[in-house]
Amino acid sequence: GTSLDVLVEAMADADKKRIQKSLEEICEGDKDKYHEISQIRSSQDGSYYWTESYATVTTRDTEGKPLVIVGTSMCIDERKEMESALVIARNKAEESDRLKTAFLANMGHEIRTPLNAIVGFADLLPMIDGDEERNQIIGEIQKNNYKLLNIIDGLVSMSKVEAEAKSLVKAQTN
Repeated sequence: GTSLDVLVEAMADADKKRIQKSLEEICEGDKDKYHEISQIRSSQDGSYYWTESYATVTTRDTEGKPLVIVGTSMCIDERKEMESALVIARNKAEESDRLKTAFLANMGHEIRTPLNAIVGFADLLPMIDGDEERNQIIGEIQKNNYKLLNIIDGLVSMSKVEAEAKSLVKAQTN
């Protein structure tokens, strides 16, 4: 086969048809430029590496077929790894944002429950005449006040732990 067939054969299966079509278009004279990103199998160890290739037809024959094609190809594994790391980081950030939103919604509910009880019972207090009933309502207000304070203490503790975790520095000791 031609050297183009050898090149296409070394490509990852997912890229073969697209690259072959692109190469045929430039060889048939349908296009003047070629730019493709693909994976190619290494002849040394059989592993795949990413490559980005550019080519331009500089000279054609009388029928418009290319006589001279000038191009370059470069390994872009490092760029692909960076792109992959960025996608992973973006996905983690999106998940973190989703979890934070869910956490805040839950916390809003957790805080509102005892707060509603405190406000509701406090509004009732002026209307109560009997000491026993008044003490019962005061007890409910205090119980929900402690619940609310515990929730807020938990949030403050969590934010302190998170702030300290962000300020921790990894260091080697002898």
